[in-house]
Amino acid sequence: MTKEPVIHCSHISLSRVGTLVDAIYAFALTLLVLSVDIPSKFENTGISKPVNVILIAVIPDLLHYFIAFVLLAILWYFEHQWFLHLKFLDRPLLVMNIASLTFVCLIPFTINVAGDYPFDTLGAVIFELKIFIVGSIACI
Repeated sequence: MTKEPVIHCSHISLSRVGTLVDAIYAFALTLLVLSVDIPSKFENTGISKPVNVILIAVIPDLLHYFIAFVLLAILWYFEHQWFLHLKFLDRPLLVMNIASLTFVCLIPFTINVAGDYPFDTLGAVIFELKIFIVGSIACI
């Protein structure tokens, strides 16, 4: 007769949490593209804007997009590496992970604010604060 491993009720399946983490990061990475606002095709005059004018107008948004994408990808990688060393995930680790994911989900919003108001330092501070919080939680 073989004994089945004892699973305590406070332990949560790593694969389920890992799937949730991957899904949230994938969703946040996908939502980042919505922060790139393409200017309207027509001005009040009804004349189309040339593509080069549109591309120049979205450079700040694209810059913020790429910075956020790379940072989220790095954070996802580190979280993935962290999961490789875990044998189980108990309630305190789960709460810490969910707290981190809460701020990950807000990153597309903060990127949008920073992109819409590139000369307002509060928008940049909010974005950088979110990155700092997610990174700090990941380092605990």
